[in-house]
Amino acid sequence: MKTNYKRTLRGYSSNEVNEKITQLNIEFKEEFNKYSSELSISTENNKKLKQELEELKLKMKSYKESKEKLQEVLYGSFVQAFGKVYDSEKMLNEMIEYKTQILETQEKKDSEIKSSINKLLKEVDCIIEK
Repeated sequence: MKTNYKRTLRGYSSNEVNEKITQLNIEFKEEFNKYSSELSISTENNKKLKQELEELKLKMKSYKESKEKLQEVLYGSFVQAFGKVYDSEKMLNEMIEYKTQILETQEKKDSEIKSSINKLLKEVDCIIEK
């Protein structure tokens, strides 16, 4: 931005130099105000982004804590359910074994009764034939 000033006896014209300095000062202030405004907007946006980041960090922490608690509850429920299934299976196997023993005993008694009946029938047949 080169400007030619009129030469006077003692140098450049002080009026022209002062006008140019005033004009440059005005342009500088306008640019300064423009950048200052942009800086303020950027600073405000930066504050908002930092606040959003902190809120997201808090939410993330809360989600992680909730996830951990949920995993603990699910694991506890799984262990409890597995224990109940194991106990139920054990109890059912014991019941099956007990009922099988009863059934075998009943079948043995039934066989003995049939044998006794057959024996008695043979005796009755022998008596009738005599």
